[in-house]
Amino acid sequence: MEDWENARTLVKFLKIFYMVTLRFYGSLHVTSNSFINELIYMHTNLLQLCKNKDSILNGMAMNMMLKFEKYWGCEVNQNFLFYVANVLDPRLKVKYVKFCFDDLYDHDKAQLLTNKVKNTLVSLYEFYLKIDEVVDNNRHKQDSAIDDVEVDVNTLARFKRHLQEEDSVEIKMRVKGI
Repeated sequence: MEDWENARTLVKFLKIFYMVTLRFYGSLHVTSNSFINELIYMHTNLLQLCKNKDSILNGMAMNMMLKFEKYWGCEVNQNFLFYVANVLDPRLKVKYVKFCFDDLYDHDKAQLLTNKVKNTLVSLYEFYLKIDEVVDNNRHKQDSAIDDVEVDVNTLARFKRHLQEEDSVEIKMRVKGI
């Protein structure tokens, strides 16, 4: 009978990881923006199981919590693009990521990780901006080779200038308190 109890305990423990796996791999749509929810789900359940009176369940949860901390407790081991996916979700943005970090970590570490997510997002934007400039320069070289045809392929570049001007006006309005 003790073996069946151990099996029930193991099923209870593995159910956490089974559910997360189903949500990620059993889905037919992109799940990167739900990643942080699953991370918190695992963390919360592991914390509860670590406090469980059942020594087998408690021991498994403690061992798994050590692995969780190894991969998710240290920012060096984390892929911050998962968090960027949440920032890009118009329902969630940076505030949600910060809220989740506050739930998982102490205030200082949550702030550090939130800043790292912001820096990752800025780096990603700058990377795409540089690539786009190279593409624009190549287009310009191709356009100058064709003198007879006048085609406006710099729409994207004009749009970027428009956004910069718009941002400049928005900043001035915020400074003036309008």
